[in-house]
Amino acid sequence: MRLLSWFIFAALYGGFLYLLRERKVPLIVMRVWYTLHLVLCVIVSWLCGVVLSLLTKVHLLDTATSQSLVRCVCVTTFGCWLRFNSLHICVEYLPGSLSFSSITEQHNMCLCHSSFFDTIHFLWCVPHRYIYKVKTFSKASLRKLPLFGTVIAMCGHFPVYFSSPEADSFSVYKDKQAAVAVNVEDFLSKGGSLSFFPEGMLNRTPEVLKDFRLGSFKTILAHKIPLYYCVTYGNHEVWPPSLKTLPGFPADVYTYVGKYDYNPDEENAHSLSTGLREEMQKHLDKMVALREKRGPKTWWTQSAAKARA
Repeated sequence: MRLLSWFIFAALYGGFLYLLRERKVPLIVMRVWYTLHLVLCVIVSWLCGVVLSLLTKVHLLDTATSQSLVRCVCVTTFGCWLRFNSLHICVEYLPGSLSFSSITEQHNMCLCHSSFFDTIHFLWCVPHRYIYKVKTFSKASLRKLPLFGTVIAMCGHFPVYFSSPEADSFSVYKDKQAAVAVNVEDFLSKGGSLSFFPEGMLNRTPEVLKDFRLGSFKTILAHKIPLYYCVTYGNHEVWPPSLKTLPGFPADVYTYVGKYDYNPDEENAHSLSTGLREEMQKHLDKMVALREKRGPKTWWTQSAAKARA
């Protein structure tokens, strides 16, 4: 009888996932389903992080290993479980794209930033052995979020201490940020890699990249680190930046990963950031053209537009 119950559950679960992939369930069901699994991933990641932190306190793990393992947990929860249960969100790699698994050298990875879904998309794409050696930067105030803020801290990501609450302000507390810079240098000296959003803030016009901030490019040139980039289009449809209700709209997310070759002896921060932005914009233009060619799926984009209003 128990076996029959499991069989029925598996059949119903599989049938629901099929309908989800075909986007044949009500929009609100897609969003609630996505949000429930998102919350579940946060809770599980937090619990695993707490266990790993306790192992660090009793000296069974060193801090760096604990942080790397917490990041691997996030790839398992957000990158595997959430993606498996979010089949209405399709990630499509465009021709010529590299895979994250092929990137094995120390590097810096530049990402587009048009949505809160950007980080989740990143976790969907990277393997465990990649994230083990990669950290990113995050707004220091995010660490105050319930559970998720603790997960960010346990991952070892580097905080950015903005001194102004204004969304378009990049001013920081210099003394606090100087201490973070020391930790970044130490991480890079040990072979770690960085991923970051060069635009520095959410881009509410995702078809056109904003100017890139120069600070990270100075670090790249100082260490002569190989530079990669990941261009995406569609994340803002999954989780519109102005959305105040449930995320998880269905979308086709176009993705392209590439390497930007440069000569550190012939570049400065401005020329490097400008050249990279131009190359990323070319791929973004192709994605926008592809979306227009295939036609918008108005049955859900209209709902997303109402949510953004």
